[in-house]
Amino acid sequence: PSPFPPSLPLLPGNPSSPLGNSIGGPFPVPSHRCHHKQKHCPPVPPGGGLPATPLLFHPHTKGSQILMDLSHKAVKRQASFCNAITFSNRPVLIYEQVRLKITKKQCCWSGALRLGFTSKDPSRIHPDSLPKYACPDLVSQSGFWAKALPEEFANEGNIIAFWVDKKGRVFYRINDSAAMLFFNGVRTADPLWALVDVYGLTRGVQLLGECPLPVPLRCGTRLRGPSGDILGLAVNADGELHLSHNGAAAGMQLCVDASQPLWMLFGLHGAVTQIRILGSTILAERSIPSLSCSPASTPTSPSAPGSRLSDPLLSTCSSGPLGSSAGGTAPNSPVSLPESPVTPGTGQWSDECTICYEHAVDTVIYTCGHMCLCYACGLRLKKALHACCPICRRPIKDIIKTYRSS
Repeated sequence: PSPFPPSLPLLPGNPSSPLGNSIGGPFPVPSHRCHHKQKHCPPVPPGGGLPATPLLFHPHTKGSQILMDLSHKAVKRQASFCNAITFSNRPVLIYEQVRLKITKKQCCWSGALRLGFTSKDPSRIHPDSLPKYACPDLVSQSGFWAKALPEEFANEGNIIAFWVDKKGRVFYRINDSAAMLFFNGVRTADPLWALVDVYGLTRGVQLLGECPLPVPLRCGTRLRGPSGDILGLAVNADGELHLSHNGAAAGMQLCVDASQPLWMLFGLHGAVTQIRILGSTILAERSIPSLSCSPASTPTSPSAPGSRLSDPLLSTCSSGPLGSSAGGTAPNSPVSLPESPVTPGTGQWSDECTICYEHAVDTVIYTCGHMCLCYACGLRLKKALHACCPICRRPIKDIIKTYRSS
């Protein structure tokens, strides 16, 4: 039997329909049962972790301006700038990426795509009860969470992936960019359906399939391809997969369920015909100094003791909630900072930035006075949530660029 509740028929225009005429109206009890009383079980797909069916748009519950193709993979807003709310046809899994391609942009409007999740089964929502806007109309109701995508990302051809983790945090990424925290507060105890509002500048979108990526568990793995590029992959205790390329941080790629055993998966595609594993490091065995906060560890290079980290990643010192749905888009989830700005084997201060290890140190942190960053990394760190000094972990109030006299 399917692990998801069966689709229920829609009876538009019939007040006596058991579906009700509003989102909060009475609905029939679905046939899905579980061993918990008065509580919904999240969908558990057969076979361990892959969805049982492909993710499509819900064929019936959609805004009045939505046109859908026969495959239920592409939707388009036929007129106006609103009345274009859509949902997925089935619940999405925790960490499952919902991938959309923007197929049409209309430049005469402002605002862009709204993305999020709902714990309300779209099959039991009457289409006529949908409001014009996901934000703020729909999200003001219980069981709906969504936020607007920044307008600069709403370009034709862009691929947007978004997902929710077990802590209720929603992340998104644009094309091959690093993952960014979108908002949080989603209730993950119940099944969740994807919510997409084809709003404003965004005229049409298409659902793409899941994009598989290599997944290690709580370890750092280094690979070398035939071209000589070195990739570093690391998963921290929160299930966040981080990538580095030739020693430079490439950001968080996705979130995985770190509560269960995971194996590495390598897919050789296109021009890549050969790879070699250089080694791995179990991060749990590393001793982490006692700090006011404890960011997750970063993989070390398989080199001699005392060498600096080979894959530095930008981080923040987070003592509170990771992000909020209010305000602008928050930065990546925290990972670890380099341990110290010390040149290997010398014990002297280095002129290299402790975050990128590429540019010269030219910035002083206010108020602690430490000088360990380049100006570009200083700007990025200052904008991060709960930004703190990599040396002393004191909060950053400002950064000051310095200039040498010679």
